[in-house]
Amino acid sequence: MKRVKRALALAVCLLTTVAATAWAGTAALAAPSNPIEAFAPKTGIRFGVMSDTHIGATTLASLTNETRLITAYQTFAKIDPSMDAIVTVGDITDNGTLQQFGTYKTIMDGNSGAKENILSLGNHDNYQVNGQEILNRFEDVFGFPANNDKVIGGYHFITVSTLDREYNTATYEQHGAWLEARLDAAHAEDPAKPIFVFIHHTMVDTCIGSRQSQADPAHDLRGVLSKYAQVVTFSGHSHVSLVDPRNIWQGDYTAINCGSVYYVALDFTNPLTAGQTNNTNIGYSPLNRGESSTGMVVDVDGSSVTIRRIDMYYGKEIAAPYIFDTSVDKADFPYRQDKRMEASRAPEFVPGAKIAVSNLTETGFTYTFAQAENRSETIPDDGAFVYAVEISESETGAVADTARLQANYFMLPQPETVSYNTNKLKANTSYRISITPIGFYGKEGAALTGTFTTKGPLRITSDANLVKKGDYFRVNAAFDEAVQSNTAILDYAFDTAKYEFRGFTPAEGMSVLSTVASESGVNIVVMMPAYGAKGLGQVLFSAREDAALQNEDNEIKLTLHYVVKDEAGGKQVYTAAADTVFTSSGGTPGTGENGEVTLVDLSNVVDMFGADTTHANWSQYRFYDDNNNGVIDIQDIAAVARMVKT
Repeated sequence: MKRVKRALALAVCLLTTVAATAWAGTAALAAPSNPIEAFAPKTGIRFGVMSDTHIGATTLASLTNETRLITAYQTFAKIDPSMDAIVTVGDITDNGTLQQFGTYKTIMDGNSGAKENILSLGNHDNYQVNGQEILNRFEDVFGFPANNDKVIGGYHFITVSTLDREYNTATYEQHGAWLEARLDAAHAEDPAKPIFVFIHHTMVDTCIGSRQSQADPAHDLRGVLSKYAQVVTFSGHSHVSLVDPRNIWQGDYTAINCGSVYYVALDFTNPLTAGQTNNTNIGYSPLNRGESSTGMVVDVDGSSVTIRRIDMYYGKEIAAPYIFDTSVDKADFPYRQDKRMEASRAPEFVPGAKIAVSNLTETGFTYTFAQAENRSETIPDDGAFVYAVEISESETGAVADTARLQANYFMLPQPETVSYNTNKLKANTSYRISITPIGFYGKEGAALTGTFTTKGPLRITSDANLVKKGDYFRVNAAFDEAVQSNTAILDYAFDTAKYEFRGFTPAEGMSVLSTVASESGVNIVVMMPAYGAKGLGQVLFSAREDAALQNEDNEIKLTLHYVVKDEAGGKQVYTAAADTVFTSSGGTPGTGENGEVTLVDLSNVVDMFGADTTHANWSQYRFYDDNNNGVIDIQDIAAVARMVKT
């Protein structure tokens, strides 16, 4: 009866994926162009390896995972239409549903030209059912067991599947006796030829990713695997980029990380190069993680193994192949960690490299620099893993901001420059910026340095405490990341008899929904970014009469407040005084009576389009810089146009 029920379930699964057959050969047209060429004919056996296809998961970079899988199989076919095998190392689905398994099989049957297709289970495949149930489901759909020992061309291909959904505590020890028996048999046949083991989770402290996404160290298979130097394991789970040279580890055996078809992740656990901070893109998942889809092609001839890394998203081979011989003593393995550490060299900036600064403001600037270069002679994919940035006051040495910036090495080709910005600085202050390149093996190159001075507050008159009738000025309103709500209601109260509200520039990620002026101030409703407001907003005012903005202690008398309320009941959830700083725009934009903005001003700002602080007339026209970014741009023209009174 159980077999009947399983057969019926399988039939339903296959019916639900019939529609998939129609697009199985065409959906890859949505993928980027795939210029990879066919490899030279093989002399032994050749097989493809991939992992983490996650059928059914969220679309990234406009590519569904079904399209990614089709592209992967078609890429392998372009490389060699007569592959001996293609292996997928777990997380073949995102939720382990019968329909997702059926979709995978439909795509595999319609696109794989390999003589054998081999798959194992990962933790995501156990999300709906696990244990014996998932083994039954897998075998019903694919027709072979999830734990298997398949001999292809005289080489053993052993799959070991996790039977639970645990992310970093998946256990494998229940397979230990079975695996050891299979390895013993393969070793007895030939003690030199490689034995390939495909297991979703990585054994801890082996290849990259094995510290952030590994099998439970207390219940893994290290003891069994370490008995056989000829073993070569392929693992997924971590999604770590194949561009990272630490993807291969050799010790008692060889361990390989085979990346991910779905998206790329970045290692952040190496103590020499780690560092998730609050202002970087160096954590597990980069923002453009979908711009990668990787696998491997393995050539085997006797005891010689050549592994070539492929990115199917770009249709390119990654760096140089890994080449080793499993018949040599393990002490002579070429990719041992100690050997790689010794061979690695710190990345270095080219002589004469400089830091370029743009968007200079009172609180910060954008800095851009060219990537450091690989100095390793024998590790072609070595180079910059991350950049450590420190910005400190030139006079006191006080650290104002730090960052760890990703080198974006997983993109092909790697971007030539890296840019980032700081907004944590003080006005009219000299700062030293230091950028240190750090390699994949933790070695630090010489820092690139520069000195820059932030803008100071521009004075409207000779007395910074005063504004004259018709003068324009700005007040900064700081927003804290703790402010998290779909919408924020900003209630700015001020003496409307003295000051006129002229506009609001939102903080990063905000968008203005409505603005309503009143007798007591102005009410602005903004849409908040997904992770809360941050940075500075700016409120633009003009003076209706001569007014003092600051007292003797340079404290600002004009104070703004904002209140954040939820959408449902108007309940106040956050209130704080804004951080107000006098940042005058430096003059009266209006050329008309009482400082009114006229068509003459609009003509002036159009004539100044593109001018920056180096322009000969900047001091005369700097007040047209409405967004205060140091250049007259289209936003400034639009702002002046809105204020024109004819």
